[in-house]
Amino acid sequence: MADHQDQQDHDAESDTSSFSDTELKEKAEKAQKDEGSDSDHELRMSFSQKFDLDAPVINHLKKLDEQVMIAFVNGRSGGQLGQKVLKRFQKLLGEDRVYDLMEKPIGPEKGLQKWLHHKNLKVIAAGGDGTVGWILSVFDKMGFPKGDYPAVAILPLGTGNDMSRILRWGGGYSGGDLGAFINRIKDESVPIKLDRWKLKCVPLTPEEIEQMDKEYYEATGKKKKPKKIEKTDKEQTPQEIDMVFNNYFSVGIGAQIIEDFDSFRNKHPGWITSRAVGKGWYGALSFRRMCKPGTPVKNVVTAVLDGKQLYLSSKVRELTVLNIPSIMGGADVWGKYSDTKRQQFPPTINDNHFELVGVKGVSHMARLKAGVSVHGGMRVGQGKVLELRNRKSVNAQVDGEALLIPPCKITVLLHNQATLLLNTHGDKGSKQKKKLVGR
Repeated sequence: MADHQDQQDHDAESDTSSFSDTELKEKAEKAQKDEGSDSDHELRMSFSQKFDLDAPVINHLKKLDEQVMIAFVNGRSGGQLGQKVLKRFQKLLGEDRVYDLMEKPIGPEKGLQKWLHHKNLKVIAAGGDGTVGWILSVFDKMGFPKGDYPAVAILPLGTGNDMSRILRWGGGYSGGDLGAFINRIKDESVPIKLDRWKLKCVPLTPEEIEQMDKEYYEATGKKKKPKKIEKTDKEQTPQEIDMVFNNYFSVGIGAQIIEDFDSFRNKHPGWITSRAVGKGWYGALSFRRMCKPGTPVKNVVTAVLDGKQLYLSSKVRELTVLNIPSIMGGADVWGKYSDTKRQQFPPTINDNHFELVGVKGVSHMARLKAGVSVHGGMRVGQGKVLELRNRKSVNAQVDGEALLIPPCKITVLLHNQATLLLNTHGDKGSKQKKKLVGR
């Protein structure tokens, strides 16, 4: 059965011809229509009042004196919606409690400094996963009393919104009563801890790269192609990379699609006018990548998990470190927790462990995204420390942001924990809490 499925993957990737920008635009428009019918990925708060910037301040907004609540809004997220949300929050919370992250001085530091010493401080992050990560990273520098970080709730204005999805704030805000949203944070949310992971990349020396090349070609029997040597100056010398991720980190074909999308967006900035259009273009560019199955990760990368050498399957085209059970806008690539294959214990987001999983290609990725892959991704294992060495530059993504990593020793290890707010409204709130934190 597995061989048959792999053959289907190969056929799907091999039979797809390249697409022009015009053909891609047609596919994007079709994907946009399909996206509009997928109500499960939108934030449906079932609030009676629709979003109306000119409506009076909502009467049922409860006093926030005992809980200081501030909001950081990425005004560039969600098309024009970001600015409307900003103005509405200013009416509901007060202008002194609402900050535009893109207004100079850029970032959340100014607002956090003002409210640093208030007890029970709650922060609303209105934006995408990148906005959430930005705010949490600034927390690291602020020196909060006793090291207790404020609890963060999310109003999802980005594209993937994976953190918001698992915390039950929805896959994308498209309008609703923000006063009721604030009250839900106050009365129907609970704080939970989230592991955060440090990613450190130290450039390999020329001797280390040469040794890795030698071992690879000896193991495969392939002949090394002559390499043109170019002189580099100090500005071109690879630098160390030191960053933190909250959702996931991956190397391989998925990261190449992210890079394709970023390049396309920069080339045609006027073509992406909304979240749905962006998803359509992302899907269309993924089709183009089907023509290029990609290099097996094992051909470029060696991996050591908790001190043990890993032998990756040649089918793996993307290797992903998971911290939360949602990537690519809602895909659970680890699969059902009842399946104990290569699973020491059911994953949680606060257990100081990550999950390592492989993806076989773009068509496999598409099935995972659609939720029709029976066994999920290719599980590799669970661990606390991962060491990768890449003998060539590799495409990577950190919480959905593209990154090109030169030949490096890449280390993933625990950074700290943050506090986020889980929406407990409805019957599924307690069930989701148990899934995320084990109780």
